[in-house]
Amino acid sequence: MCPPPLPQQIIEYGQELIRIYLARRALGYDAQCANAAQLTTAAKQIVNEQRTLCESLGVLQYRYPSAKDINDAEARLKSKELKTQKELT
Repeated sequence: MCPPPLPQQIIEYGQELIRIYLARRALGYDAQCANAAQLTTAAKQIVNEQRTLCESLGVLQYRYPSAKDINDAEARLKSKELKTQKELT
C-alpha cells in the first residue's frame, strides 16, 4: 500500500528550501556539506533562520515573508534608527 501523496504546499516548501540552500552554498555559506547528515543540519539551520525572520517581521503564522513584509520591516528599522539618532542628539 502506497502512502498518500504529499500536499502541494509541502512539495513547494521543500523545493524552496532546496533553492535557499543552493543559493546560500553558492554564496559560500555551508560550503562543505559532504554527507546527508551535514545537509540535514544545514537545512534545519535554514528553517530556523526563516522562522526567526518571520517572527522578527511580526508574522504570526510561520511562512516565507513577502516583499511587503520585508519592506515593512525595513521601514520599522529605519524609523527606530531615526528615533535613536534623535535621542542621541
